[in-house]
Amino acid sequence: MKFNENLKYLRKQARLTQEQLAEKLSVSRQAITKWESGESLPDVENLKELSYIFSVSIDSLLGDIESKSTSKLNKKINDIGWFIFAIVFVLANFIFSIGNFIGQVFNDNENIIIPSYILMTILGFIIFILSIKLYLKNTKDFIIDMNPTKEGKSIRIRHIIKTSILFLCLLVVFDIIDNLYLLPQSIEQFTKFAFSDMIGSIVFVIVLGIIDYIRLENKIKNLNDVAKNEKRNLNND
Repeated sequence: MKFNENLKYLRKQARLTQEQLAEKLSVSRQAITKWESGESLPDVENLKELSYIFSVSIDSLLGDIESKSTSKLNKKINDIGWFIFAIVFVLANFIFSIGNFIGQVFNDNENIIIPSYILMTILGFIIFILSIKLYLKNTKDFIIDMNPTKEGKSIRIRHIIKTSILFLCLLVVFDIIDNLYLLPQSIEQFTKFAFSDMIGSIVFVIVLGIIDYIRLENKIKNLNDVAKNEKRNLNND
């Protein structure tokens, strides 16, 4: 399918009239009619809004909806095994580290340790269930400014930095708790291992941020090339 066919298909699937869709986009009904007839193409900003309204990627809007579009929920369900593995791994590390910490502080007193482990297991199970719910709750991709401009690039960089900082904060918390069992033995040892893990986390997050930035900019370049080619083909026709 081409864009005009995709738009008509998605609009009908969403049970929207051309007037209703035009109102959501703050454009005229004539603009929607021209898009669906293939006379013209929306700009990148309108493509972004259409992507949000119909919960599909911009790539799918410009390509084959039936073969390419997979809802965010379906993608999450397909990847949920990895997410569950990660959550179980993190919680197991937390329980082990905190349990060892409590055991050393209270000299392996079973009257303290056993109830602590039971409490942490219950708390871990609650966190596990809440994490699954949060993971599946939001089924729409965050819409990023896709304009190939300096302002758009600046917004994308800020978005990547913001998400990277959030991810880094979570990793730092993990690094601290993961090494917590060393604290009763030696503050110096705890600081050494925790600091070493934090340095590794910082390097890891920076590399991921750079990869994410390059991937995003390449995607935007390809997107705008496709839009230009579609417009050139329409003009030639």
